[in-house]
Amino acid sequence: MMPLQQPAHTVDREQLEGALHDTLYHGARADELFTYAPSVITLLIPGFRDCPLEARAYWAEKIIRRGISDLGGHITEGLSVLLALANDESAGMNLMDRRERAAKTLGIKPVTLRKSREKELLRRLAFQIRYNLAYPDQ
Repeated sequence: MMPLQQPAHTVDREQLEGALHDTLYHGARADELFTYAPSVITLLIPGFRDCPLEARAYWAEKIIRRGISDLGGHITEGLSVLLALANDESAGMNLMDRRERAAKTLGIKPVTLRKSREKELLRRLAFQIRYNLAYPDQ
């Protein structure tokens, strides 16, 4: 059995879910986080005196990408597209088009994604990110 250890960094679950929801419209790439969702950056990478927000935006994107990757399977692919982090043209797509592509990847209709599954996926991502931040060596 793994011994219990003190979490390295904790983030409020509801704040993180709300902040991730704020990334939907523009995506979660570093430049978009910096411009449209700086709250995500400050939640994931609390202020460091010598590290500007722009630099922390890149780390925040990496944290989000790792959380998405750790979820695995179709969820990884769907969330990557939804948050404009896929290795394709998703960064240039509007939210409606990203939802359509993500829904197709997940095998559901876009309306189902938007009305019910989207919140669930962001909740799961927030949970994974919180775990990764709390226990970075796991």
